[in-house]
Amino acid sequence: MSPAVPRRHLLLMLAAVTGPRVVRAQAATTDMLLQAVILRAGMERLVKLELEHRVLKQDRARLAAEKERQRLQRAMEALSAPIKGLTGRREAQVQRAVLDAGDLLANLGQPVAALVGASEALAARLGFVTTTLSGVATDPDRATLIDLLARASATALRLGKFNFAALVASAASSDVSVSAQQVSGEFRAALEAVAAQNLDERGRADLKLAQNQWLLLSHALGPTGLAKSPERLAEVATTTDRIAESMLALARRV
Repeated sequence: MSPAVPRRHLLLMLAAVTGPRVVRAQAATTDMLLQAVILRAGMERLVKLELEHRVLKQDRARLAAEKERQRLQRAMEALSAPIKGLTGRREAQVQRAVLDAGDLLANLGQPVAALVGASEALAARLGFVTTTLSGVATDPDRATLIDLLARASATALRLGKFNFAALVASAASSDVSVSAQQVSGEFRAALEAVAAQNLDERGRADLKLAQNQWLLLSHALGPTGLAKSPERLAEVATTTDRIAESMLALARRV
């Protein structure tokens, strides 16, 4: 019969065995959350780029959309795998959101009202996905920050989307104006919330870049959240992209 193992030694042995497993589980959960963040922001960007191309008819939007589509397809493939920590019902909701993203990806050429409506419905579902995944992460503070950065990134792109939707629809309708104004306020709140976080030096640099881009963007927008003139739309296109990319870069590093 083997001699009894002292309790202290037993606990150390268990820690040695289970420690790496916990780290792997955490990494897997965080990776899924990051893929969901990429999908959430990327779908907004792709819709914005589609509308941007209809308005500005520039190669920039077309080429950027091709790259974004590839990144989104990889994210959807990753999110199709089983996700640890989710109940069957929650996982089914995540999978449904991924399928809805695929449907929208295949139907970007639809009329502007239908496209914007579908993308707004998807935005709500993907927001639920990132919040759900952050809720099962083993590092809740980090996951909450990543979810916040996802919201900031996606909201900046939504603001760009509404600006181009207004012009594609040939009129800045009251609905689009109200939406743009609301989203502008949501982005300011998200950016302020990010600024209140305890970020490292590189994180502060990403935040500063986003804040500078927001300053440029706000000068191009009127009180309704829409561009002061059609000539400012190219500026709206690039600044919203840069803001979103800064937030995503920060999300990958936190």
